[in-house]
Amino acid sequence: MDVLDPVLGIRLGWTLAERHAMTVWMMGSDSDDVTVDAMASYGYRVTLHAWLRVGYRYMTLRQVGRRFDVDIAVSSPGIGLEARF
Repeated sequence: MDVLDPVLGIRLGWTLAERHAMTVWMMGSDSDDVTVDAMASYGYRVTLHAWLRVGYRYMTLRQVGRRFDVDIAVSSPGIGLEARF
């Protein structure tokens, strides 16, 4: 087991109109344990500092150890409130 696990990622955002925006991100790691996290979301600004977001997220995790072998992939739509300070 490593103490450090380097992760590489990218996040991109586009303003479509004054109250509408899109965001995508992807990050991952390829050390002993393989992990991928990707998401795309649409945001609607409800106040000056708050955005309502709906999107879709996909995550995987692969860990191999002496006593276990984990290989998980989960994905689902989601909704959330983003607060910007």
